[in-house]
Amino acid sequence: MVIGLVFERSISGPLQKLKNAFIQVKDGNYNQTIETRSDDEIADLSNEFNIMAKDLKRSNEELRNSLGQKEVLLREIHHRVKNNMQIISSLLNHQMEMITDPALKDISQRARQDNFDGSDP
Repeated sequence: MVIGLVFERSISGPLQKLKNAFIQVKDGNYNQTIETRSDDEIADLSNEFNIMAKDLKRSNEELRNSLGQKEVLLREIHHRVKNNMQIISSLLNHQMEMITDPALKDISQRARQDNFDGSDP
């Protein structure tokens, strides 16, 4: 009976806490830490787990920040490309007004429609 209690307190219980903490981190809870009260291998493993969880949290935050910056840049590029396409479309419209040949005007108009109408997905 005493051996079972010692086993529970020194091995089985801490390993169960470690297992539960790993599950929490796997599910995205990077704030999960394990308190250590001893100076044995399980405490060493728990301390390494705490370091790993802290590093994962920091890495995840860095990735989120990087993704946010990339999304801002992508929106800016999209905006600039769209504005440039509008300028080109306006220039083509102006140039089409000067074309007198109906066949050439038709070809230019179809090319403009294929390339510039509905260019914003």
